Amino acid sequence: MPINKNSEVSMNNKNIEYQLFTKCNLKCSYCYNYFNQTVSTLETHIADLRKIASLADQKTCLDINGGEPFLLKELAALINSVEVDTNILTYTNGTLPFKVYEKFVNEVKKDKLYLTISIHYAELVRTNNVNDNFRTNVKYLIQNIPNLKINIVFTEDFSDEDFLNNLMALLVELKEAGLKYVNILLEDSLKESPVRALALIRTPHFKKFFDGLRMFKYKHCMWNNVNDDVSCLHIWLRKECMSPPPTYKELCFLKLGDGFVIENNFGFQSEKIKDGKVVDIDGFIEEVRLVL
Repeated sequence: MPINKNSEVSMNNKNIEYQLFTKCNLKCSYCYNYFNQTVSTLETHIADLRKIASLADQKTCLDINGGEPFLLKELAALINSVEVDTNILTYTNGTLPFKVYEKFVNEVKKDKLYLTISIHYAELVRTNNVNDNFRTNVKYLIQNIPNLKINIVFTEDFSDEDFLNNLMALLVELKEAGLKYVNILLEDSLKESPVRALALIRTPHFKKFFDGLRMFKYKHCMWNNVNDDVSCLHIWLRKECMSPPPTYKELCFLKLGDGFVIENNFGFQSEKIKDGKVVDIDGFIEEVRLVL
């Protein structure tokens, strides 16, 4: 969810996602993107996004996602084409050439923009991407996008002490560059296996790492009791593993060829969806507008 400038959290009751493509320059083992796609033209995306964005309003998070969205060279122009008054969220892994991010910062409208940098640290280490270029990119975005947070996905790599120490050193460096918000996620396979997740958080070095994250503000509160770190680690873990489905309505349009694959969390069904794919986008949007 977007970060409110005046408070810790800005809660929206609708999340509309436009997934541009699944193509990404990283290959994280836990990623939900299961196939590669060619990046379509800007014109194709603008026409589609304008239809989808018509469902958005001031209480909506319009999520422009990937894959790696910044593989669309004209991402700023796409975001700027949204005419409705809504919050716009997009992502990057921070590893593309600096000129990509410089172009984006210089062109994009920032007043309703929320940017998330997803730091997939194990993948960055594996691909030798924890380098000066990556650091320059992330610091540049931190200093030039007002509403920015970092996502960190906990995996079993976090059981390694050196891994955690190196990641914490990077986070301290980014904090000094101006980073305020960190969002903590748990890899899906660990959510499905609380025993493995518990083994991860019980190590002394993980507790030390987790405690070090207190230097940041959060999208959601991770500690209910500041005097009991172990208890609060378990509170967070239970929230990640056993929390009920979100109360907001979520609708995702995955661009696939000339059509869309649709996912939603509010049980919406339509005759205009065949085998998960929309056969009439205009008719579908009008139907879902009544219940979203």
